[in-house]
This record gives sequence, C-alpha cells and structure tokens, in this order.
Amino acid sequence: MILEVSAFVIVVLALCGTVVKRRGEPTSTVPSQVSQSEFTERIGNYRITGELESSHDWVLYQAFDKNAPQNILTLKVLSAFHQTKLAAERLKREGQLALKLQHPSIVETVDWGVLSGERPYVVRKAVPGQTLAGLLSQGPLTPQKAISILLPITKALAYLHQSGLLHRNLKSRKIVVPDEGPPVIIDFGFVKPQDPSVMNVTQVGINELCVSLSGGEDKTRGAAWIGALGYYAPELFQGKEHTPHTDQYALGTIFYEALSGKLPVDGMSFAEALIFKQKGTVEPLWERNEGVPKELSRVVERMLANQAEQRFGSLAEVAEALEDQFPTASS
Repeated sequence: MILEVSAFVIVVLALCGTVVKRRGEPTSTVPSQVSQSEFTERIGNYRITGELESSHDWVLYQAFDKNAPQNILTLKVLSAFHQTKLAAERLKREGQLALKLQHPSIVETVDWGVLSGERPYVVRKAVPGQTLAGLLSQGPLTPQKAISILLPITKALAYLHQSGLLHRNLKSRKIVVPDEGPPVIIDFGFVKPQDPSVMNVTQVGINELCVSLSGGEDKTRGAAWIGALGYYAPELFQGKEHTPHTDQYALGTIFYEALSGKLPVDGMSFAEALIFKQKGTVEPLWERNEGVPKELSRVVERMLANQAEQRFGSLAEVAEALEDQFPTASS
C-alpha cells in the first residue's frame, strides 16, 4: 500500500511541477470601502478598480459595469501570462454553465465573453461578506450556526446536481457568509456537466487535480497540498471520475471542518493523508467536539464514507436529514 501511495506522489509531483501560491487568501470578498475614482483599467464594458485574487491561470478583479456603476461586480479573466488551452476552455465553460444557474445560495453570473487573444472572462455580482474559511479561522461553529450556513449550501448543490452539473472543487473558502442574506457559493471554476458529451468535455483527470492543488491560503507547499486534497473523495485517487457523490464528500468535509475547526487530514503528513484517503476512517465529530449531537455526527460521517455507495443517495436526502434534526434551520 505504501509503495502504491509513493508511486502516486511521484506521478503527481512530476506532472504538476512547482505549486503556485495565490497572493494572499482573502477572508472577505469585497473591500469595505470602494471609490469609483480608483478606476484604472477597462475590460470589455467593465471598469476595473483593483485585484482581489489571482491563480496560475486567472485573475479576479473588482469591477463596475459602465452602464450600472452602482453595482459592485467581480470579473474573472484568463491570465495574460499563463494562457493554456485547458484553462481557457474551463473558463469558457464556467461562464456558459454558471450563467444558467438561479439559486439564492449560488452567486449570480451576469455576463461572460472572450477578449482579444482568446482570453475568456466571467462577470458576477459581488457578495460582500466573509468567507466561511475566514469565519472558521476564529474557531469551530455551534451546530445550529453551522447548519444555518451549510443547509442552504446543501440545497444549492442539490439544485446544481438536479440541473445536471457537478461543482468538483468545493472548499470552505469558496463559500461566503454575506453581510445580509443567505450564504453563497462564489466560485464555479471546475463546474462541468454530469454527462461529458453535453459540452464535449475532455477528461483530463490528474491535470485538473494539479490546478486545484496549486493554490491555497497555507504557508508551505506541503500544507497547501494537504489542505486541498482534504476535500477530495477517496475514489478520485483511484482514477475514478467526479460524480454527485464526490461533491457530497467535499461538502461533508466542510461540515466536519465547520463543526470541529479542522479538516479530517489536519496534522497529517502528505503521505499519511494519501494513505488515509485510501483506507482511513474519520474520527467521529462528537469525539472531537462533544457539543455536536451524535445524530448530526452520523450524518456527516455518512457523507464522508470511503465508499461512494455508502453515502447518501443524493444531497436532497442530506438536506432532508438535516431538516429533521434542525427543523428551525430552514425557516
């Protein structure tokens, strides 16, 4: 088993090369004060006031529509310095698919397009607030608070699956708890149809895993990799494709993180985390946090089952189980 994991590590490192860090992980999604006098650039019909975040493949800006300057937007555009066909296709797909989504806990995509030089961009309404990752940096949440945030997210993912799509890259830093209104999933960079033939999506497997692992708020390469792979279901490391069950596993990991303050793989080395993904079982939540009801702990543990068929049949079932335990959370 150790030899198998070592071989996997060597292959991943060889294909991915150097891990590229994001330049600081924001704990909020929009600066508290914005002055329109700070406009410095224009992309399409949008005026740019500053950079919010960047990765190897794209840059996220704060923007305003020149025809509706009262609305704060975000504009995600393919990097001018690291353009690849895969990244361009992914960003186009994100714009095409996200534009069709309408749910109170999914960020509203208002436009997408392609600049000269084949640089796609996606425009969304900004969601002022704190990321869930930023909120959890202050400590774990009470069960009632965690459910009030993650039950709407569960329903949003259930809607996504019912729409024939997969998220594939859900993490706590991709969820915003806004100043007003319900929590919101703010990023769909890896979204794709459940049926690849719908958009002729290329199955690129390990390469997309590398891209996802290339960013993060952690301070060291090892921590960044462990933090990223912590959300990935065990079957993905066996060469299997993403399914609604892998999204369910990622959401279960976020539940675990929210209620315990840690990922199940926290404190492990990279090799230990990979072995855990193959044959480990999560420590029951109620043992990490005695304030978590055992019934809720069992729901999360089932979402994190090693075998996909042992998880809930759908996220709609997860939402129903949570509402049975916390009937006031959905009111």
